[in-house]
Amino acid sequence: MLRAEMPSVLVVEDEEDLLDELVELFELRGLRSLGVGCVDDAVALLSELAGPVTIIADLNLPRLSGVDLLRLLGSSHRLRSRVSAFILITGHTDLDESDRQSLRQCGAAILSKPVRVRDLLPLVERSEPVDWGLVEDGIQLDAPNGRRS
Repeated sequence: MLRAEMPSVLVVEDEEDLLDELVELFELRGLRSLGVGCVDDAVALLSELAGPVTIIADLNLPRLSGVDLLRLLGSSHRLRSRVSAFILITGHTDLDESDRQSLRQCGAAILSKPVRVRDLLPLVERSEPVDWGLVEDGIQLDAPNGRRS
């Protein structure tokens, strides 16, 4: 893949309909956007492209979770330098309040599905920076991979 300008928004979502809807939403708002269905594809895309991006990732993804993606980015100075903000979305009650607080302290925003546009757009526009130092120190969750056992 040739190096190109990074999209403003990268959506990582395994539900294809929601992925398409979110990508279209941002394109209609004039933001460059791309969507992928798993963490591996997100990391590969970030490795190939340059520029700041807001990542919106589902918490529960195949193989690796949205929290795993946050941890992977935190362990790579090269990749995390491309991330302007990180937003987790989840359709489950898989994060208790202490888990949510741990993620918020790192600068990750969390939204529940169904995602409301009025809640999501301000988070993308604000692009709250991630505290990579806290991510490097380790995100402590009850469920080690962001999933309940």
